[in-house]
Amino acid sequence: CELFGEVLNTGRPVTLDDDFFDLGGHSLLAARLTHRANHTLGTHLTIRDVFQAPTVADLTTRLTGQETGARPGPAFAAASGRPARVPLSEAQRRLWLQASVDGPGTAYNVPLFVRLDGAVDQEALRAAVRDVVRRHEVLRTVIAQDEGDAEPWQRVLDAEEPNALAFEVAASCEERIDEDLRAAAAHVFELTRRPPLRVTLFELAAGERSVLSLVLHHIATDGQSVRPLFDDLTEAYRARLTGGTPAWRPLPAQYADWAHWQRHTLAESGALEEDLAYWKETLADLPEELGLQLDRPRPARAGHLGGAVPVDFGRDVMDGVRELARRERCTPFMVLHAALVATLTRMGAGTDLPVGSPVAGRSAEELRGLVGFFVNTLVLRVDASGDPSFRELLGRVRGTDLDAFAHQDAPFDRVLEAVSPVRSLSRHPLFQVCLALEDGTDCAVELPGTARTYARVVDTPTAKYDWEFLLRDDPVAGLAGAVLYSAEIFEPATAQRMVRAFRTVLEHVLAEPDGALSAVEVLDAQERALVVERWNDTAAPPEQRSVPAVFTA
Repeated sequence: CELFGEVLNTGRPVTLDDDFFDLGGHSLLAARLTHRANHTLGTHLTIRDVFQAPTVADLTTRLTGQETGARPGPAFAAASGRPARVPLSEAQRRLWLQASVDGPGTAYNVPLFVRLDGAVDQEALRAAVRDVVRRHEVLRTVIAQDEGDAEPWQRVLDAEEPNALAFEVAASCEERIDEDLRAAAAHVFELTRRPPLRVTLFELAAGERSVLSLVLHHIATDGQSVRPLFDDLTEAYRARLTGGTPAWRPLPAQYADWAHWQRHTLAESGALEEDLAYWKETLADLPEELGLQLDRPRPARAGHLGGAVPVDFGRDVMDGVRELARRERCTPFMVLHAALVATLTRMGAGTDLPVGSPVAGRSAEELRGLVGFFVNTLVLRVDASGDPSFRELLGRVRGTDLDAFAHQDAPFDRVLEAVSPVRSLSRHPLFQVCLALEDGTDCAVELPGTARTYARVVDTPTAKYDWEFLLRDDPVAGLAGAVLYSAEIFEPATAQRMVRAFRTVLEHVLAEPDGALSAVEVLDAQERALVVERWNDTAAPPEQRSVPAVFTA
């Protein structure tokens, strides 16, 4: 009971029987519970156990049958002595290798901005940003690699070094701010010389309105880093305004500590080998590429040029997703995953469908307040063959996702090495479609002297995959977000059609979950009228000639 109360501390009352599967839509929650339970009780609880036994009583019964003292995975603990050369984490190493292949680019930039209505003290803000950089080492870390040495390592700059902070003030205006933000987002980081953070304060009206731009490289951040980043910035700015320094509680660890632990401790525990064996078997003989029709030939080397189509499916659709998830004892993510599989199948992608999905990778409590790149990527391979009903397909997806979450500690690049697929510079390995569902809770920012606002992401014309479904469960708007697509191989009209098809399929299966997959409609009413009526309006008066004469003519 204490473990449940600790892990489910969401700031609001939680009824486990009713709400756990809603909360379980984020694998981070279940991962934290299994992590804490295993290391407190000496058991081997998996995420599948949590979903199959979602109450304290059910879990107690399940754990009673286990032998105590089972070997859980290694618990994270910051080492007392950090080596002089801390290696990159597995996730960082993957991005570093990607950057080495692709060359300098912006595909992995994370551009954030905050509109500030009210007076901003520039020097206090500059000092506050330096405080945050001092607090989180990863924000002042460059990648070092000696000549002839294949293994890169992290070099943490001193917080007082001039190169440790890139902060500038620039003039802008309402008519030009979007263009200025996109220009700032297009900054190409020199990861071997400069830290992965660049901050610009754009002044729109002197002393009245401004926009704060923070551009980070993905090698130093992820989605779970945004809140601690802005929370710490707010506290530091408040302290600097009064001439003081932020009275932070010391962080229990730094990102470099975790990277060192991951690369050395986890690999020696044996748990990694078990996970890799699972992935090697699960992803054996994976199709090299989905069968979706391309608008243009795939280039020999992906340039990561992308486009975006907004998603605004509304509250009713999201409520329907939640209700079906509750009935089928799964999560909203699983319902959306199954609907995406159905859409891809009906669009001609085949029935062996791998979809990538990010997981937070922060099961240890010590990592919750850290800025850093912890996220891992899972390959969710679903078999849609045999023309199943959507309910049956959802059952397959549920099993696939739970098994994948139970083996989420294996870093993606290690999985890639173990599976060893055919590699190509033209496409992402193992999967080309990615799906993510966020809880939609915006990161609130309220610097003293300014109105409450929210951190936003700058829209940039980049794409890491062929298709990336970035969905959000917004408390007001419902199911929202965007679908990013590779503009090198797909036209905007095709991307818009994909989004319409996804919505049409989703609405169909929510209304008729027992219908066969082959009966799921992918055309909306307008498209169906176009195909069946307008394009088929080919009536012509009969000719008074024989068929051979007409053919000859």
